[in-house]
Amino acid sequence: MMVALAGCGSDDGGDRPTLSTPPPSVSLPLNGSYDLVIVPAGACGLPAAPYVLQVDVTSFTTAAGIELRATLPSGGDALTLDMLYPVTGRLQGALSTRTQVPLTATTWLRLRNTGSGIVSLSDDGRAELLNGTMAGEVTFSDEVSALTCTSANHSWSLGAR
Repeated sequence: MMVALAGCGSDDGGDRPTLSTPPPSVSLPLNGSYDLVIVPAGACGLPAAPYVLQVDVTSFTTAAGIELRATLPSGGDALTLDMLYPVTGRLQGALSTRTQVPLTATTWLRLRNTGSGIVSLSDDGRAELLNGTMAGEVTFSDEVSALTCTSANHSWSLGAR
């Protein structure tokens, strides 16, 4: 049970992550088991980062185009990772949680973000996304407190497992 709530403040947008040489775009969609890695902006100072969640990823075609959805292996709707491929090899959309998602037995993560990134190939030839940009709120909480940081400089990845 959380006893205190502390704010970590906001990041001023100074250290936005960028790719110095973007990888070539990959048209292969992401599917299967991935690690969702959330890296809060450096100015946030959130403890125990980066945060890693195992997710199941599915890409599918709709009238709007190709979409991607990731869920926790346990199912349910605690995690909302819904992305569109607006152009081949690029993802953009929402990364958020409906509830706190457990990181460990005593720590939790909450997200309210939008993100984008370039799809690349992993060493085993599967599609993945590394070092995407993410803007919004990241909250890390434990049994005592919750720390939230709002920034346009968070980053995220979907690494093939």
